[in-house]
Amino acid sequence: MRRIPHRLLVPLVAVAAVSITLVGCDKPAPAQSTPPSSAHTDEPGPTTTVDAAGAVSTAELTRLCQAEFGQDSNGSTLITHDAWGPTTVAACGPTQGSTSPVETVGVLAVDHRSNVKWSQAYQGTYYELTMADPGTDASGNVFVMYNPGRYDGVIILRPTRTGIDLLVGPQPGEGSSSLDFYGVEMHLVSGLYEITVRHDDCIPDCATSESYPETFTWNGTTYVSK
Repeated sequence: MRRIPHRLLVPLVAVAAVSITLVGCDKPAPAQSTPPSSAHTDEPGPTTTVDAAGAVSTAELTRLCQAEFGQDSNGSTLITHDAWGPTTVAACGPTQGSTSPVETVGVLAVDHRSNVKWSQAYQGTYYELTMADPGTDASGNVFVMYNPGRYDGVIILRPTRTGIDLLVGPQPGEGSSSLDFYGVEMHLVSGLYEITVRHDDCIPDCATSESYPETFTWNGTTYVSK
């Protein structure tokens, strides 16, 4: 399975086309997630470190990820949230090359004072959870890649005026959203990700059956088939 070796923070501006190729095999049963943690306060953490733009340090994100999910920070991206200001969104999970899966991973949104403003845990089988490269595009959405052992999928988060919504990926109590982007290739086109999903009917089995691609683009509200 090919991996993207580096994670970069990128402004929400139009960028040149670049591709991320993620491949695997059988699609697992949808992972179940747990509701966001409510044990958050508005007091800053004891080791808060931010840069000039308001991004929280990797060491601080790892401390928060360990406290919330028992995982290290595995990539982050900086957004400007309507309610929270400069906000670092971090993926908390195992890194590329993990030989054994973990059962709980998650995503955090942390303001410039190191307050956890939003979190979401995902429970299932995860060999990797990491921020996409880049982690955002011109839509303002946030892209988190996951690997349950075969294909790679993407979780897409949409910052709102008061919080963060899940557009694509596992839904709490519902298995998955109406858009299930699993087995994907992602390409930046005019500053926006186009997401190509590999569909496979697994007949007679996933290893030998034929697959066909379907590409989705952002229409300003959701992702639609191109």
